[in-house]
Amino acid sequence: MVSPERRILKNLVAVCVVFALSSLCFSSLQTLQSTLNSSKGLGLASLSCTYAVATASALFISPVLIRKVGPRKTVILGSMGYGIYAVSNFYPRFYTVIPAAILCGLAANPCWAAASTYLNILAANKAYLSSGVAEVLTNRYFAMMQMAWQLCYVFSTFLVSNVLTSRMYGEDEGLLERNFSLSGCGSRDCGAEIPEDAVGAVQPPLYIIQIFLGCYSACGLLLAPLTGILFMDEVKPKYSVVTAGEQVPRSTDWLDVFRALKAPHLLMLMPSASFVGVHFSFVMGDFTKSFVGCTHGIHVIGYVIMVFASTDTLFNVVLGWIREYVSRVVVTTFSGALVMTTLVVCLLWDPETGEVWHLYLLAAAFGINDAILQIQTKVFISVLFPSSQGPVFSAYFTFTAIGFAVSFGVSIPTSICVAYKIYGVISLLLVSLLLYYIVEIRFWMQGAAADGIRDDAVEDNVEKDESIKVQLKTDGGAVRSRTSSV
Repeated sequence: MVSPERRILKNLVAVCVVFALSSLCFSSLQTLQSTLNSSKGLGLASLSCTYAVATASALFISPVLIRKVGPRKTVILGSMGYGIYAVSNFYPRFYTVIPAAILCGLAANPCWAAASTYLNILAANKAYLSSGVAEVLTNRYFAMMQMAWQLCYVFSTFLVSNVLTSRMYGEDEGLLERNFSLSGCGSRDCGAEIPEDAVGAVQPPLYIIQIFLGCYSACGLLLAPLTGILFMDEVKPKYSVVTAGEQVPRSTDWLDVFRALKAPHLLMLMPSASFVGVHFSFVMGDFTKSFVGCTHGIHVIGYVIMVFASTDTLFNVVLGWIREYVSRVVVTTFSGALVMTTLVVCLLWDPETGEVWHLYLLAAAFGINDAILQIQTKVFISVLFPSSQGPVFSAYFTFTAIGFAVSFGVSIPTSICVAYKIYGVISLLLVSLLLYYIVEIRFWMQGAAADGIRDDAVEDNVEKDESIKVQLKTDGGAVRSRTSSV
């Protein structure tokens, strides 16, 4: 008979493996879309469809699917969406890739929302069995899932950098400077075209592409779903959680997310969720294109992304442990200060005198920020709404997808300078932090009020107990006096 603790550990490992395989299937393919399917913008169009549909999916599909079939089956079905998208790239046409991208968007957000719900239940059950703190365990489990995704992202990016990207033409390191001016790179990039011979990218042989697509498809369509089917169990909370947080009204239709957003605390945290998407999109889009590719070539982008993903992975591990000793407010404040510093450095960085190690350092800072932003926002939401996981996580991933979509939409007009985009990211960061601190203060005040009510109740009970004891003593003395008189 498997003990409950071992069963929880098995389910946790299974979820991490499912997302690791899903990352192998989707992350590299997402990175390659702009080069593999560059004809008529098919690659970028498919990604835009994925994120646009993911927004609607989180609103209308995630809560219903999680409630009807459960978190486990939703994770299994969602992981298959990545595999379908990979298969469509064997014959890249608009009528094959775009429908697959739509299916991927429909499946992705329910998969992530269901996994967050599933891990939150595992953490609550583990805390119940071991007398631990549910918030700390939830933070640790989310970090492990994110770490599994990023580890495979690092591995797949390493393969992309060494197999699918050719070296620069010639050995002359001054090739970039001869073809175009670096003064139009970095935050000064306002849509200038980079000569193709400056980046040294060539189309890889078809058989190499098909080998990779075959591996991606197997991970998404076979290995990830089979792992979920064989090793993930159906889980339910062992007890009901009561906190000072707000309660989301229960309902039975697809409007759950809209009803959940009526809770002021959840609504005020949604800019933080959108910032997660905007931050990641900026790194994968404008930073890699205008700062890395423009100054040092596309062949360097893969290595910069490896640093980003590796730092993200490492800090996920660190964050899962230090949160036991450091408060959520301190961690979030550190992240906010680091994000602000990194963005200001991007504004001031001179592409003509800047070194490549500057870009690696910026990528590492972005990786730390991504690890903190994603995990802390989800953990705080799980603390505020412990009994309404499906709708609130669907709302979180809805606004994250909106952040992706808006960031992509802003990047389409090439005439918009990167500096203006950075100003927009900084503005969203300030709004997100302001609203986050308001929620923290309100949550703390509600908790203090609840503690005060409990303390008053205890004092009342003590006073009642003392009065009962006095009354008993008085009654006992009266009985004894009556007995003696008789």
